[in-house]
Amino acid sequence: MTWSQQIEGPEVDVIRDWAKTEEGWELYQQSIPMIRAGRPVEQLALLLAALMSFQRLVVDYPDTRMEPTYWSYVADMFALLIGEPFPDGGKVLGMMVFALIRHLRQTLEKFADLVTFLETILNREHPPLHVFDGLSDPYVSMLAAGHSHLAAIKVVNAKLASMGLHCFCFPSRDLSNGALQIEASPR
Repeated sequence: MTWSQQIEGPEVDVIRDWAKTEEGWELYQQSIPMIRAGRPVEQLALLLAALMSFQRLVVDYPDTRMEPTYWSYVADMFALLIGEPFPDGGKVLGMMVFALIRHLRQTLEKFADLVTFLETILNREHPPLHVFDGLSDPYVSMLAAGHSHLAAIKVVNAKLASMGLHCFCFPSRDLSNGALQIEASPR
C-alpha cells in the first residue's frame, strides 16, 4: 500500500476501494493508538508511511496546499490522532515524515536505509521549511526517541511558552475524550 502513489492500474483501484470500506477504516483507526503510545523509530517510520499512504488512497482531491489547516502541522497531527475528520491527512502525515527524515539525517549513517525508504514513499521534493517546522521537528524527535504523543506535545507546549504563546489544543484528560480547540494566542 505504501507505494500507491507510484503505481497505477486496477490493482491500486482495488486497494483504493478497499481503503474506503469500513474494514479499511478500522485498520487505519487501529494504527492511531500505536503512534500515540510511542514506538521504536523503525516502527514509527512504518506507521507514518502506512497511514500517509492510506490517507492518500482515500482522498478525493489533491493535497498540494502546503500550509497547515490549523496553525501548525503539530496541531493538524493532533487532530488526526484524536480522530477528527481531517481532509488533508495525507499532507499532514507527509510533513511528519519529512520531519522524521530531518531527524534521522542527524544520526549520520545509522538510519540511511530508513531515510531512503521514507524518501521513496514520499515521492516528493522536500518542501521549504514552514515557520512551525520548529514545532514539528522536536515533536517528531520525541516520537522517534520512543516517547508518547502526549510527552511530545508537552515539549511543543514548552517551546510555545518560550515563544510567548500559550496553546489550548492539548487536553490533559484522555485523548479520545478531549475536546478539540486548536489555537495559539499570546499569553
